[in-house]
Amino acid sequence: MFPWPVPARRSSSQALRSLRRVPVWNRGIPCGDIIMTQTFRELIIGGVLVAPILSYAVAAVAIIIVLRPLLHLIRFSSFFSNPSIAELSLYVAIVGLLALSF
Repeated sequence: MFPWPVPARRSSSQALRSLRRVPVWNRGIPCGDIIMTQTFRELIIGGVLVAPILSYAVAAVAIIIVLRPLLHLIRFSSFFSNPSIAELSLYVAIVGLLALSF
C-alpha cells in the first residue's frame, strides 16, 4: 500500500526510551536529511520577540534614506506621474527582497 517500508509499531514506553537518547534539538529530524523549512531569526528587545518582517522593514527604511539623495540626483521623480507611489513601490520591493534573501 505504501511505497516505503512502514516501521513496526512500538509501545509508548519504547518510544519514550528512544526519544530520551536523542538530543532535544535533533528530535524529529533524521540525521543527514535536509531541513525544508526556514528558521527565522527573531529580534529580542527587552524580552519581547519582534517579528523578522519588522526588522526587514526598518532595514528597508535605512536603505531608502541612503538612496533618496541618489534618486534626487538622477531625477527619479520626473520619470513618474506620481513620484510618492513610485517611492512607496521601491520601498515595498526592497522589503520583499530583504524578506526573500534572509
